Amino acid sequence: MSYERLDRVPVVTIDGLSGTGKTSIASQIASELRWSVLYSGFLYRYLAFEKQNMRFAIDDNHQLNNALRQRLSNLSCRVNQNGDVIVLLENEDLSQFLATEDIGKEAAKLAGIQVIRDQLLSIQRSMAKAPGLIAEGRDMARVVFPGATLKVFLEADEEVRIQRRFNQLNRCGNNVKIDQVALMQTARDARDRQQAFRQLKQTPDELVIDTTNMSIQAVKNRVYQGLLEKEVVINI
Repeated sequence: MSYERLDRVPVVTIDGLSGTGKTSIASQIASELRWSVLYSGFLYRYLAFEKQNMRFAIDDNHQLNNALRQRLSNLSCRVNQNGDVIVLLENEDLSQFLATEDIGKEAAKLAGIQVIRDQLLSIQRSMAKAPGLIAEGRDMARVVFPGATLKVFLEADEEVRIQRRFNQLNRCGNNVKIDQVALMQTARDARDRQQAFRQLKQTPDELVIDTTNMSIQAVKNRVYQGLLEKEVVINI
């Protein structure tokens, strides 16, 4: 399925650096609109998990076998009351394993392999089904759904993003200090910006929202306004 065939299904992409609020905003909007939601980063985190457990070996061609493709397609994600993503595979909760920094670093390496990214495109695009899709991730607007109905780019001050990441890691059982998170966040930002396929530049048609001093409700309202301006009928 190519993105050109998704014109009848409204797609909202939500991009931005870590800690800008992508996950919380995506989950709440999807829930309120009763749309599907795609947390793209967790596909790569799951691949990293498989590789760490030696159930996924990267061969010279970087090809994903059919069994692994099927497991990726069967990942089920939801968000808890704290705004953290819960990842299930056949009723097994993998969230705590996928939230670690080690998995995050390995996921970033896998995401840097263009062949793997290309193979995941069909899985991601297949999630665009009626009544609509919220697609969260750093390259959703530029690569996965370039024809999206509404493209949202979230920004936030670095200090705020560090604090949000610190809170998230500790909720997931990672005993980290704020200065450690600051170092990790700086490295993560640099890694994301350096990778050619993740040039975090706003395209002319993106709705840019600075979430630093905004409530989640205020951000959602701005997204809903953007959808209405695109003449998308929404029921909240």
